[in-house]
Amino acid sequence: SQVINPVAHVQVTGPQAQFSLNSVVSCAPTIVNFNDNSSGAIQWNWNFGDGSTSQHSNVNHQYQSPGQYSITLVASNGYCSDTVNSINAVTVIPFPVADFGGSPLIGCVPLSSNMVNISTSLQNPVFMWDGGNGLTSSAFNPQFYYQSAGHYSVTLKVTNNGLCSDSITKHNF
Repeated sequence: SQVINPVAHVQVTGPQAQFSLNSVVSCAPTIVNFNDNSSGAIQWNWNFGDGSTSQHSNVNHQYQSPGQYSITLVASNGYCSDTVNSINAVTVIPFPVADFGGSPLIGCVPLSSNMVNISTSLQNPVFMWDGGNGLTSSAFNPQFYYQSAGHYSVTLKVTNNGLCSDSITKHNF
C-alpha cells in the first residue's frame, strides 16, 4: 500500500502600515495631507489626535486648534492588521495677534516714546517695529526718539515660529 502525504500550502502575510504627510509644523487652522504608504492594505483607520478619524487611504485633514498631535494608522488586509503611531507628528502653532500702545504719545521735540507690546497668542515670536521715523527695532518693548514735530505711523509685525505673522499699523500715533 502506498501512503500519499497531501501537501498544504500555507501563506501567512500581513499588511505593513506606513504613512507620510506634507507638513509637520504649520499655522492654525491648517490642512495636512496624509498619504498611505502601507503595503498589502485594503482597509485603513486613521486617528488624527484631535478626536477625528477617517477610513480613507489618503486623507486631507484640517486642524483647527494649536497643539501637538499624534497620528495612528491601522492598516488591514481584511484578516490581519498592523499599526503605526507617530508621536507629536503634527505641530499646529497659533497665529499671533499684534497690538501695542505707547507712552507718551504727545510731547515736545525731542520726544522719547516707549512702545508697549500687548500682542497675544505668542509662540517663539520675533518682533519687527517700524517707528515711522526711519528707525526700526526687534525689541519686545522698544523706545523710539522723535526729533521732528509731526504725526507718525508706527507698525508692529509679529511672527510666530518663523511661519505665522500678523501686523498692525497705528496712524498718527
